[in-house]
Amino acid sequence: MSNRHFRIALLIIVLLLVNHFLFFYFSDESFAQGSIPEWLDESAEEVEILILLNDQANTGMVAFWTRRSLPFFLEPKLIQKEVRSEVVEALQKKADSSQGALIEYLDQEMAAGNVIDHQSYYIINLIYARVVPDLVEAIMQRPDVDSVWPNEEVEFGLSQHSTITGGSHSIPWNISHIGADAVWNSLGYDGSGVVIGFIDTGVYLEHESLLTKYRGYNPENPDNPNHSYNWFDPYHGRMSPDDLYGHGTTVTSIALGSDPEKKNQIGVAPGAQWIAARGMNDSGFGTYAVLLEAMEFMLAPSPNANGSGEPNSDMAPDIVSNSWGGQVACVTVFKQAILNWRSAGIFPVFSAGNLGPSAGSIRLPANYRESFAVGAVDEYNNLPSFSSRGPGACGSFIKPDLVAPGVSIRVADNNGGYAYWSGTSMAAPHVAGVAALLRSVDPSLTVNQLEQILLNTARPLTSNIYPNSPNHGFGYGLVDAFSAINEISMEQFKVVLDSSPASGGILTGSGSYESGFEVTVEANPYPGYNFLSWKENEQVVSENASYTFSISSDRHLTAYFSRNNYTISVAAEPAEGGEVTGEGHYYHGNDVRLVAAAGQGYRFSGWEENGVISFREAIYYFVAESDRSFVARFQEVTLNSIVPSFIYYENAGGFLVRADFRKAVDDYLSGNKALYEAINKAFIASRLSDRAIYVEDGEGFVVDYKKALDNGIPYFEAALNPAVFGTDQLNPDKELIIDPIRGLSLEIDI
Repeated sequence: MSNRHFRIALLIIVLLLVNHFLFFYFSDESFAQGSIPEWLDESAEEVEILILLNDQANTGMVAFWTRRSLPFFLEPKLIQKEVRSEVVEALQKKADSSQGALIEYLDQEMAAGNVIDHQSYYIINLIYARVVPDLVEAIMQRPDVDSVWPNEEVEFGLSQHSTITGGSHSIPWNISHIGADAVWNSLGYDGSGVVIGFIDTGVYLEHESLLTKYRGYNPENPDNPNHSYNWFDPYHGRMSPDDLYGHGTTVTSIALGSDPEKKNQIGVAPGAQWIAARGMNDSGFGTYAVLLEAMEFMLAPSPNANGSGEPNSDMAPDIVSNSWGGQVACVTVFKQAILNWRSAGIFPVFSAGNLGPSAGSIRLPANYRESFAVGAVDEYNNLPSFSSRGPGACGSFIKPDLVAPGVSIRVADNNGGYAYWSGTSMAAPHVAGVAALLRSVDPSLTVNQLEQILLNTARPLTSNIYPNSPNHGFGYGLVDAFSAINEISMEQFKVVLDSSPASGGILTGSGSYESGFEVTVEANPYPGYNFLSWKENEQVVSENASYTFSISSDRHLTAYFSRNNYTISVAAEPAEGGEVTGEGHYYHGNDVRLVAAAGQGYRFSGWEENGVISFREAIYYFVAESDRSFVARFQEVTLNSIVPSFIYYENAGGFLVRADFRKAVDDYLSGNKALYEAINKAFIASRLSDRAIYVEDGEGFVVDYKKALDNGIPYFEAALNPAVFGTDQLNPDKELIIDPIRGLSLEIDI
């Protein structure tokens, strides 16, 4: 396992543990643990239920930390694939690790005749089951179960349509109305490189406007398309896409349809490709369970049409268009699945529903905040009566999000011809197509960014009923493909900044800018540096630290700085008192070391700066930050009063120190400090109130060593001045021995 994969795995483990506190709680009807739901028909022979487990993967955090762990220079599509892979792996691991006990229980009840069958999901940590009604309450009371839903039916709602047998209309009104054709012709983007998934009744593969757009189509072998990972049919397991109802064919063609001769350019993003899952049956109905299967397929498509085989998240689409819906209540059965799509970078587009004109008629899942809901308008931007209005049952936030053409839309039909259909089912794929155009310009766009661009660039729409924008009729307005693409496709240039030397200062202004933008770069020197100039290709372009220019190409600028240089001067006073070193020139921030070595008969008394003794140690360290001038002061030492003597001392190691005091003085004055420093260390190690013992010709006293040290005086010099530093008189007929380990002192006869 690579280090990066190890880091991701570790992060995911942590997130899964933390997830107990971050779990998304559903707020449905009366399906909570411990109560019998109203929907349960206790007289039925069996009921179909969806069992939601408590433990759900936090895929938002998985995606976040996966992105954080990846190198920034990876191509956007590679980043997206890695994120999807980690999200799917986290979901599968969560299902594998937490469903075992419930599956074992259901198997036991199956053996007892109380469970007919069951099926596991991972897009949500959920199990579908057919059970006898008496078992539902027991399942709901299990500690690992959060809630139970009935497997309800979903439909399209009213869609009006009429079929035509032929004819052509190169660019229908709805395509021009949202500026899609202007994006192709003026900006050169058509959705190439983007895959849109459709959950619907299927797709009539052989239609001239759709065949070559199928991801499984092979122009070198056009009669044998590859259906692996491109088609899923949970109802029949048919090996090749088809559409007996016709609804799926129409919505797919609106998003990306175009015949080879361009006589019918009916799709918003004709360069995009499609894959499909039959989430609705041949009569236009589906169930929660089947639709969740289709949603799981879109997250990680399987190789076989019946859903068997190892799923592969690399084959997931970029966008999924959904023109279906359930009731208007806030039933959150699909909410976590949509959140997981979003974590995997899949943009979820949903039709608002055809239950208008009543307020609050948005259908699920379009009424979730996490879904991008689309209402319908006609060619005059009027709301048709059928278009569902907000607010949704799940909150007062703006729904629908946008509107798109949804009245008399020219589409491909499942007979190989063309037709005109109306409904919000027709509006939603317009937005899916615009999202494909956006991602063909910038594959790195996240779901949140796609949403924001679409909302920011929509043309606000109002009416007498909805006088302000945004509103619950038109949302943020009419989707505008041309404005959306312009928002991100302006030519951009990079500004790269360097510093010489690298430590010279802080630079601001690097980044990417649109052509013609007034860019200001600034150089702020660090202390000790001065700004010199901005250079490009070794040529000075500005001598001002703040440099403004209009950008029309990539720029690589270098800020040059000079480093301050300081003079440190030293002198000895008197000149014969000793030698000093350390004088010279230093850059700002350099370490300076001054050393004063006293000559014969002199001792060093301190470093003087500006007439004040600033430091008394012979070796003086500091950092160069300005010009400085020092005088090393030396003092003549008179030895006439010093007579041979001994210092008795026992150090911390338990050894008696017996030192010739006169020799210590003579050696010190001649530059040999070994004996002095040895005695000094013994005194320091003793920790006996910082007091040293001095004996001279039978007379002695205790020297206050700390007091002497605080005054910068060596201990033997302090001994020459007992009036100042003497503290205790000694018996002249005895000598004092101190044991620093035991803290004892005693006098013995000489």
